Order: sequence, then C-alpha cells, then structure tokens
Amino acid sequence: PTSGPPMSNSRSPWATLNTDNEKQSTFTPPPPDMSTYHTPYQKWSTNEFGMRLLFGASLGGVTGLTLGTVNGVTDTKGIIDKAQRARAIGFRAGYSAVMFAQFYTIYQGVKYGVAVTRGKTDGVEAIVGAACGLVPFLRVRDARTMIPYGLVLVL
Repeated sequence: PTSGPPMSNSRSPWATLNTDNEKQSTFTPPPPDMSTYHTPYQKWSTNEFGMRLLFGASLGGVTGLTLGTVNGVTDTKGIIDKAQRARAIGFRAGYSAVMFAQFYTIYQGVKYGVAVTRGKTDGVEAIVGAACGLVPFLRVRDARTMIPYGLVLVL
C-alpha cells in the first residue's frame, strides 16, 4: 500500500470543494463615491503638509549629519589633538545637519504648497521649492559649499 494523501480523479485541486452544487452568489460592490475623492494636489491637507515637513527635516538632517561628518573628517586631518579634532568634526556635522534639515524642510513645504495652489505637478513646484530652500545656504558664507549637495537632494 502507498502512503500519502488520497488522490482524486480530477486534475483540479478545487474540484471537490463545492460538492453540494450550491449556487455561488455574485457580490458586486457599489461604485465608490468619486465626489469625495481627490488627488493629493487638488485639496490642501494639513496632515499631508505636516508629514512632508517631517520627512524633509528627518531626511535633510540625516543627510547633513552624514555629509558634515565626512567633510569634518577630511577638513581636520591636520589637527593632532584628538579632543579638538572630535569637537571640530562634531561642530561641522551638527551645523550641516541643521542646514540640510532646514533646506529640505523648506523645499518640501514650498513644493507641496505650490503643487496644491497650481493643482498639478509638472516640475515647476520643485524648482520654486529648491530656490526657496537654497536661500539659507546663500546667506551664510560657509554654507555655500554645500549647495551642490542640496541640489542633489532635489534631483
């Protein structure tokens, strides 16, 4: 005798599931109410705006912290004292984190506002958001070297 599951004559594994020949109901869901539907750029949402600002601050902060640490390590190679070098790297990393967090937060907020105001997304909102976000970089002389990194975040 062979062991294992009983074999069916039918090749379909579901052939024996509906053996009592009951009629299956065909449920059709009602169509959705399209009057309340909107794309994210047709109607202002404070929740969506807040999520974009939070996303911009977190992503910009992490990116700035990373770039600031790398730049701090390369810029402080001539400092022999470890405490001074660590302090300089920490300052550079924190400064970059704040600058990038504010840049990307401004970018995300302005981009969303322009998209909602215009009702469409075609790239203009990204250009306006980037231009507004770059203002803090332009006002601070030491931050001007970070502008290419900010533009890479936008692309």
